Amino acid sequence: MSTVIDKYFLLLFEYLHIMKSSAYMESSANTNPNPNLVQVGWNATTHVFKIAILRLKNVEDAFVKSQKAMYCYLEYIEQISKQTFLAIEPLEAVVFVYDKVLAPITEATAVSPTVGAIGATELSSSLKTAEKMDILANLLIPFEQQEWTLNDKIRIVEEEFYKYAILFLGDTSFQLDVLFPYIEMSKSIIQEVNQIQPFNQESWQYFLDAFYKHTKRAIQQKTVPMKKQVDEKCFILKTTMDYSSNTNTNTNTNTKLEEISKLCFI
Repeated sequence: MSTVIDKYFLLLFEYLHIMKSSAYMESSANTNPNPNLVQVGWNATTHVFKIAILRLKNVEDAFVKSQKAMYCYLEYIEQISKQTFLAIEPLEAVVFVYDKVLAPITEATAVSPTVGAIGATELSSSLKTAEKMDILANLLIPFEQQEWTLNDKIRIVEEEFYKYAILFLGDTSFQLDVLFPYIEMSKSIIQEVNQIQPFNQESWQYFLDAFYKHTKRAIQQKTVPMKKQVDEKCFILKTTMDYSSNTNTNTNTNTKLEEISKLCFI
């Protein structure tokens, strides 16, 4: 399981960096690239990762295929961007990636064991971990925020994503993925702070740090909530937490964020 977490993290980190280093993405006209281009490409990369794990039964080989996928995607985007009469269609880029990377992985390849091939139990576990990593990445990293630069998103990956992945998925003693809906609800509440201004980066960073702290404490005290309790906390958060009413100062903002981060564990 830790192998999947490590490889997924490396893919995400490399993907954001190659997008940032792209001549097209960093051109003066694209200081903040279309978030759809970034997110669609990442979704295609992780889809290749999961399909390759399933067919090749080898996480390292799947990692290599996924690396090829992200470079193929960027290559397509940059080539089309040079043709001024053509509009960039992300889904066409995805089809290009699948033709280049997934098509060669034939059924014959899939049934021929490779060096390091994993068994059925580990295969199932690896696929489930990859799926949960997808959910966690989309929860923690605001791909949809066009105002956030790629550097902003890379910072979240560096400072938050890996430690969350290790905490939430590295130890199977607790089913911490039951907390995902609460993180999602909290993100929605925090985004309502400034309905006119962009999603505040400092607020999101503060919440993630605080929620991580409370989660670790709950693990140590063996008080991690069950799914039913999490659902109840989500309902309470949605119906009673008026975050936007008390944001005049940084102190008040952080106090409210602290309340949101620990409500799930009370």
